[in-house]
Amino acid sequence: MSENIKDLHPEWLTQWRENTARWNKTVEGSAEEKQLTKDQDAIERRLMATPATTPAGMAAQIEFALENNLVGEDLKGGMFDGLDSNMFASITAGLKKMADASRAEVDICELYGTWQSITEKYETLDFSGDVSHGEFESLSAPILAERDKVESAIFATGCTTAKGQAIRVKIAAYFDWAVPDYNSAVLEHAEQVLS
Repeated sequence: MSENIKDLHPEWLTQWRENTARWNKTVEGSAEEKQLTKDQDAIERRLMATPATTPAGMAAQIEFALENNLVGEDLKGGMFDGLDSNMFASITAGLKKMADASRAEVDICELYGTWQSITEKYETLDFSGDVSHGEFESLSAPILAERDKVESAIFATGCTTAKGQAIRVKIAAYFDWAVPDYNSAVLEHAEQVLS
């Protein structure tokens, strides 16, 4: 699944909820009610007829089905005392976790690209005999401070995917934060994941 694919279903679900709230406050038979009913029908058709291609889109469709009573209509809340509603609620929760993981992975990949650029910039600084230690420090300090911020963001991002973990391993290996024997095997795996 491409990281650039984005379903509109979550936005449509928000619109549907907002319209429902407004519709519930309108006067029956009023022009406003008729317009909101027409708008609601259009949103519902989009939500149901447009195939979802991302976990977030699928979760929105299931939430809509649950909230619009498309499942769970039996007297006791659905089939087998509500098992159908519970099943769809569970699927929705799983899909939302997948969507969050996908977003976190995109975020951590972007941050890692920034970290690599900053690291390259730092490594190209020339610390030769012509530059005093103080001059080098004044040139490198802002670069290292910027990289520290990015590193903090990478390690704070709640990404549990293989790619996110591989990025953390690569950074740890760069600084040799792990035991070298263990690090080489883990680093090899991380490089395979990232390539």
